[in-house]
Amino acid sequence: MEENQEKQGLENQENHGSDMTAFIDSFDDESVKKAFKETLNDKGEFDREKIKNLAGRMISDRRTLSKINNMPDSVAKFKEEYKPEERFANLFNEENQAGEKIRKMFDDFDNLCYNNTIGQTKNRLVKDFILKTLADNNIIDVATPEERAAKEEQKAQDQRAILESALGKNTDLDKVEAVINDFISDESMDDPDVKVVLDAIKSSAKGKLILYSLRNRIYGKPVPVMKTEIGTSQKALEREYNDPNTSRERRAEIAEKLNEMEGIE
Repeated sequence: MEENQEKQGLENQENHGSDMTAFIDSFDDESVKKAFKETLNDKGEFDREKIKNLAGRMISDRRTLSKINNMPDSVAKFKEEYKPEERFANLFNEENQAGEKIRKMFDDFDNLCYNNTIGQTKNRLVKDFILKTLADNNIIDVATPEERAAKEEQKAQDQRAILESALGKNTDLDKVEAVINDFISDESMDDPDVKVVLDAIKSSAKGKLILYSLRNRIYGKPVPVMKTEIGTSQKALEREYNDPNTSRERRAEIAEKLNEMEGIE
């Protein structure tokens, strides 16, 4: 009887050991299989002391890996210790709404790094790369107010050059601008939506040429905006006209030129 019980016990141990071995062998990762098999005793059961030793090694390995990867103590440390280039600094001001999406993206990235043992060095490199790429492709604007003003001034000069090339160097471009503005006001007086569209078209030199041509077609003829003499402004002609030393004949010539500049036939 006792012999049968002992035999049955041995069979149960063997079956239990086989079950544990089968369980361990179900893992695909060979390193995991090896680690688990090292925790089994001679009976094929998990040994408490061996499991403690395995856990200790895992903790030690993680700490070593964290140290190698320059891992912070908490996820918040990523944000606290990240110092962007000076031109990007304002994006991380909580009051700056323009940088809100960037800050949210970097918060999510910090969590990803912390949960996957990606240290501060790589975290910083990736963030720097993202900011530089976004700026280089004009997805984010990090220009200073002075740089923006210079850019706008250059854009205005470039547009003026296009207008001058299309209309001629002897064209009074300021008057063309005034004619376009008057046209937009007249055509959108009762419809603000029309003004929005016309103002949008006017945002480029080509748009101004379109509006100027459209205005001329609607009104049947272009407004004379040619300078009567290169370098001679309307105010200069008016001063000359009002000069008591100007002859009657010269006043007649000036009056004719002023009429032309004002679009009077």
